[in-house]
Amino acid sequence: MEPILEIKGVEKQFPGCKALQGVDMTIPEGEILGLLGPNGSGKTTLLKIIAGLLQPTAGSVGQRDGGFDPSGLCKARASISFCPDTLKFPSWMRVRDVFEFYRNMYPDFSLSRADELMRILELSALENKAVRSLSKGMQERLALAATFSR
Repeated sequence: MEPILEIKGVEKQFPGCKALQGVDMTIPEGEILGLLGPNGSGKTTLLKIIAGLLQPTAGSVGQRDGGFDPSGLCKARASISFCPDTLKFPSWMRVRDVFEFYRNMYPDFSLSRADELMRILELSALENKAVRSLSKGMQERLALAATFSR
């Protein structure tokens, strides 16, 4: 199977902390990948670099688009949906507003998929509720529904 993402020598240095050192990885198209490791091992940092939310200190991340092109990561953002463990929505937003925000932000966002996920995740009855009124677990379900609707 052809690789869809190639990570070469990725490093990330924060002040006083080397989060990643020499990460090499090739991810084949159609594969499901799990990142396992102890707290503080750099899993989230690597995912943020792949999603284009952080820049590596060294190395490159490239997506196949007529060859591997590290500068093609801007194109990769259109096909990567990232849900951090601390995704926060403005407290004044209603559940439905979150989906409208995502629809305006991402051309590939599907309102019909969002509606289906709201039903599956038991959020439908809450669509007019403010995000601030949701429990932490319901806010996490909302984040997943918004992420998976891309």
